[in-house]
Amino acid sequence: MSETSSYLSASQSEVPCRTVRDLPTQLADAIEYMSENTLNCSSLTCQKRRGETFRDLLNRCVDCSLQNFYTVDEETKDKISKTLEQAICTGTLRDLPHFIRHLRVNIRKLDENGASLLHLTAAVGNWRLVEILLKMGADPTVEFGPAHDRLTVLDCMNPAGPWPQLTARTLLQAGARFCTDRIFVAMLGSSRWRENFGRAMRNGTDLLRSPCDTATRLERYHLLVRHAPSPEAFSFFHRHVAKLDWNHNQAALMVLDALLCRKPDLASYMIRHGFPLVVRCTSDLPEVDEALDMGYVGVLQDLFARDELRGYRDKELLLQRCEARRQMREAEAEADPIDF
Repeated sequence: MSETSSYLSASQSEVPCRTVRDLPTQLADAIEYMSENTLNCSSLTCQKRRGETFRDLLNRCVDCSLQNFYTVDEETKDKISKTLEQAICTGTLRDLPHFIRHLRVNIRKLDENGASLLHLTAAVGNWRLVEILLKMGADPTVEFGPAHDRLTVLDCMNPAGPWPQLTARTLLQAGARFCTDRIFVAMLGSSRWRENFGRAMRNGTDLLRSPCDTATRLERYHLLVRHAPSPEAFSFFHRHVAKLDWNHNQAALMVLDALLCRKPDLASYMIRHGFPLVVRCTSDLPEVDEALDMGYVGVLQDLFARDELRGYRDKELLLQRCEARRQMREAEAEADPIDF
């Protein structure tokens, strides 16, 4: 049996467990971030049915199980200068095997809720420790929480941590999937979004339906509009992800949403690719008014090229006003540049 295998198969010794008096600062900050983040990182379904937020779940995971992941061998206790909590936060390649060996950590152990040490490590954002645990046999596919509200290892990752992209890529390569909106948004911000989302789908992730946060594909699509780094990212989802379950009026909100997010290129993409527009009259269409106000001449031209707006009044006049508005905004920007 290899040394690594012996670590994994070692049973918990009958010695006193170290108590966790103070939650490591980085882990506490990670939990705080996840609970305060506005991108639905609180588990809405769980909060409604069980009265718990994501913070409650992760705190309970820490309180119930971290002290049980490792035991203190009395013979080596005085020789160990750091705690496992510190090792999780610093995660040097030298320290972690040391603790796993001398404290006989069972990295496959789950607490009563099904959470693992890998969940906590991802919350800290320690990519190096995640990699070590995966190499030693930790399971990246373990999920915890009720069936209607599953939380994966990747869902526990802290996007504000030191290495979020490396952590996400490492977990995805190991077979992890994700559910929550905040991880969806974090991956949209990665330069490897195409690779990451492709791998996530192969791992079983439904990119447009979260069992935790989103009840409909429409809600996830609105997040996509707000956070997609480019029309290419939006196009990837529109072409490769399952069709949407929205009605005509809801779909029409997508173009306006893109304009309100100041993404004229994305709005033009949707207009050119047949996203529906609800036109009940020949004037005062919100999409036209918003494009006119912002001076988005290209968007206005794309709108007027649609069949639904063939009877729209004063097209030429509106285009002229839009061009004048564009020039005025450019002049204002040149006269009062923003100094970052």
